[in-house]
Amino acid sequence: MMLKHLGIETFGHILDRNIAQAHHLAGRIASEGKLELMAPVASTIVCFRHDPGSIDEAALHFNNTDIKMRLQEMGIALLADISLRGRHCLRLAICNHRTCAEDLDLLVDEVLKIGAQLDSGRTVA
Repeated sequence: MMLKHLGIETFGHILDRNIAQAHHLAGRIASEGKLELMAPVASTIVCFRHDPGSIDEAALHFNNTDIKMRLQEMGIALLADISLRGRHCLRLAICNHRTCAEDLDLLVDEVLKIGAQLDSGRTVA
């Protein structure tokens, strides 16, 4: 429907921009010690998780699910959670033509903030 409405050229530009944004997000994730990129970025999908490096897979699953829910409740992002090679992670599909780099930077900042609060045992306000 979008292709028909926008035309192939405009739709292609939007898709190219979303792919570039996925690579921007992957770069931010890779630059943060407490975030782990779970798969190479080949499209608009980015799979990652918060990993402080000191907890087991079950705790990582619990914490990342909590992060996902809090981000949704705060209106920051709508992430899915999936399992890749038996390891739980968060999945973001960038498909909104209004998404900008600042949105993705905010996502990373909030994941780190919530993750740090979970790591220290504090709750998010």
